[in-house]
Amino acid sequence: NVKFLFSPWAKLFGTSILRGYSVLFPTDICYTEDEVFVKRFLMNTSLVRLFEHAHYYYTHESSAPLSGRDYSGVELYTCLSIENSTHRQMERRLGSIPQEYMQVYVRRKSFLVYRLLHKSIQESRKMNVDLIALVSELKRDYAPQLQYLGDLPQTYRLIRLVILYLPTPMAVLVIKMIIR
Repeated sequence: NVKFLFSPWAKLFGTSILRGYSVLFPTDICYTEDEVFVKRFLMNTSLVRLFEHAHYYYTHESSAPLSGRDYSGVELYTCLSIENSTHRQMERRLGSIPQEYMQVYVRRKSFLVYRLLHKSIQESRKMNVDLIALVSELKRDYAPQLQYLGDLPQTYRLIRLVILYLPTPMAVLVIKMIIR
């Protein structure tokens, strides 16, 4: 299932590749780090085997996952930038990426873009975030994700936040940039 392609669970990784190419989980981010790790591994191997049955047992620890944490806009932006950079490296190395994967990738990244915008709007009053510059940059670098974002139900919550948090002239500009 392509939805689970870039999650590290349900996979066995060859230690020779992990050690030989220094493939590690990124320690500078704690959101999308699993996807970055798997992509870095896949860029350095030519063999992937699929098995019909699980060959290991998973034990779940009771501690809360890091992804449930409330990230700042800066942390989300850093995660998005690192993951996007790794994705582009993978595209260059592999040449073409299957369309089915790209659809899943765009949907997953659109949700991260949504979280980034949501958090940045909330922080804009306290931290002097330049939302016009942020949305312009996101439109330039993540056009497919923003296009998909327009179809998400969360977009209405985002627009409501824009109206609540921003002065009317800026709110109108940001809303136009998000929904176009």
